[in-house]
Amino acid sequence: MKKIIGLSTGRKNGNSECLLKAAAMGAAEIGVETEIIRAMDLRVLPCKGCFACAIDSESNMVAKNCVLDDDVDWILEKTMVEDAALIVATPCYHLRANAYLMAIAERSNHVSLMHPEIHGRKNVLKFYNKVDSFHPDKVSRFRLLSKAGDKDSTVGSSGSVAS
Repeated sequence: MKKIIGLSTGRKNGNSECLLKAAAMGAAEIGVETEIIRAMDLRVLPCKGCFACAIDSESNMVAKNCVLDDDVDWILEKTMVEDAALIVATPCYHLRANAYLMAIAERSNHVSLMHPEIHGRKNVLKFYNKVDSFHPDKVSRFRLLSKAGDKDSTVGSSGSVAS
């Protein structure tokens, strides 16, 4: 795997996207191909709960693409199926990810049913930030978590790591 796909679900040139671009530039410096997908520039509709993607009574098919006519199936194919690492950059509004990421995530079930090979992939590192709401341009800390959960490190604004 020599490619990283960045999924930005925040504002254009917002804090989350700036962090994503910095990560992409760092990867490009060491020769890794990068691609950034900006969800807010695409058509993203919420799930209707019709289950047409998971159940087809006529053909007994277990899963198929979503019936909604938008860009979410394309986003999911790029981020879940393509052989690439994934970085998701999303702002946290009201203690949760924003609606763009939630709408994409809620419509991902059929992709995992259609492509069972993605379940064996490893998620080595998660990186998310906490931004001071009174000073949105100031990132107060970063958190690095391994999938195994054996270490939880906080990186302060000075860049030093504390376990």
